[in-house]
Amino acid sequence: MRYPYLLFDADHTLYDFDRAQDHALERTLLDLHGDFEPEHAEVYDEVNRRLWLTFERGEIAQQEIKLRRFEHFVERLGLPLDPGELNARYLQRLSEGQFLLDGALELVAELAGKRTLLIVTNGLREVQRPRFTASPIAEYLAGIVVSDEIGIAKPNPGIFDVALEALGGPAKEGVLMIGDSLQRFS
Repeated sequence: MRYPYLLFDADHTLYDFDRAQDHALERTLLDLHGDFEPEHAEVYDEVNRRLWLTFERGEIAQQEIKLRRFEHFVERLGLPLDPGELNARYLQRLSEGQFLLDGALELVAELAGKRTLLIVTNGLREVQRPRFTASPIAEYLAGIVVSDEIGIAKPNPGIFDVALEALGGPAKEGVLMIGDSLQRFS
């Protein structure tokens, strides 16, 4: 067996993050503003993606994304909402989004009998931990490494060192990373 250990990215690989994000944003705006329009999702997605790319280039800290995205969001749309309150409610709603991509549960269930599986994610701890724990895939995985908890994000090799340690220190040649973006692994 060439790769007895498989590392999975979470969002856009196992979890349907777009669906979770849209659901969380809609519920948050309905909770706090009483209104949700398709434009809200478009603006939020653009602002959020730009900030995450900035983070992945090492230009801002991960914790800065939380508030900045909603500062830019309310400013662009002229909404009379507090960015801090939006962030808190949004993260809570996002952590409830356990939407898996089609076939993800079946895939990990099949592989778990043959390999050791671990999630390695650049997500935020307050979102990833509750979502993972409540997800039906949790029983098939050895655990989760969250960049926000260890202070190292993909593609920095240090996060993979932590993942290997969590797996008991297997040789790198026996580990394969599976994800949706080569930029985050190179």
